[in-house]
Amino acid sequence: MAQANWFLWNVGACLKDVANGMTMKAHKMANLRHPRPPLRHQKFRGYKNVFPAVDHHTFVAETASVCGNINVAAGASIFYNSTWRNYHTEKGASLGANSTILERCSILGRCHIGANVVIGPGTTLDCCEVHDGVVIGAGCTIALGAVLETGCILAPGTVVDSDVRVPAGELW
Repeated sequence: MAQANWFLWNVGACLKDVANGMTMKAHKMANLRHPRPPLRHQKFRGYKNVFPAVDHHTFVAETASVCGNINVAAGASIFYNSTWRNYHTEKGASLGANSTILERCSILGRCHIGANVVIGPGTTLDCCEVHDGVVIGAGCTIALGAVLETGCILAPGTVVDSDVRVPAGELW
């Protein structure tokens, strides 16, 4: 009988020590700061009380930024570290259905991008018009006032000067 009491006492003491240790760990974990601070980046920002209109069926990455008067249609995607700023409060910019803007793109101003367009990584667009079905390679630069007609393809690194019209179906 004495051995049973001694055994139960030791088991109880071990359980008590384990419970105390778990309680201390829980308090310590509750008081720790997050290992990574919460992301303060805002995907969508307004400019002079004009906010982007983004459809619910779009993908906008956590690190992408859409700012100003921009309309994004259903099925469109804006990937990581891409930036689109339109500071014109009266005239909006638009991204068509099922279009994709890949990583590190920079789009400035009233760019109208049609449906089923693919814009490669690192591309820069400035106040231009891109019609439906256009494929833009990586690292391209499209200047102010340029027009890319339906179905044209831009090879990686292409520079399209201002006010240039790329005809439909051509490879540049």
